[in-house]
Amino acid sequence: MKTIYSDQKLPEQHILENSIFLAGPTPRRLDIKSWRPIAINILEELEFDGLVLIPEKRDWKTKFEYDDQIYWEWEAMARCSLVAFWIPRSFPDMPALTTNVEFGFCIGKQDKRTILYGRPNEVEKCKYLDKLYSLYWDYPIFQSLDCLLKQAVVVLK
Repeated sequence: MKTIYSDQKLPEQHILENSIFLAGPTPRRLDIKSWRPIAINILEELEFDGLVLIPEKRDWKTKFEYDDQIYWEWEAMARCSLVAFWIPRSFPDMPALTTNVEFGFCIGKQDKRTILYGRPNEVEKCKYLDKLYSLYWDYPIFQSLDCLLKQAVVVLK
């Protein structure tokens, strides 16, 4: 498995075969824990042999350029095989407001890319996302990160 963070260059090929974009809320401060290291560990345990696109900086010392971040995310989402939305929304630290927009954008595109969606059962303010996802996809709404990523690996095989 190979990982690419948003402060690293994407590969040259146009379509990133066998790739997963880990979409969802991103910490904006070092004192907020990200869910993505757990996702990476799960994918390693599942022996995923593809590319994982992580919309977080690998090195928090790197200067943050907002436009660079959003362009990297747009390009990575457009070129990946599968977008895995995990939304452990929490207020005020991880409200996932940008994630809501990305979710709607991805759901509304009619392309070959697979969208999987999950969230903890107790999370707030996801009814609209649940309805929208159920309208477009036959996959269940995954209630654990583990189940979401297991399905992602199955879909990509």
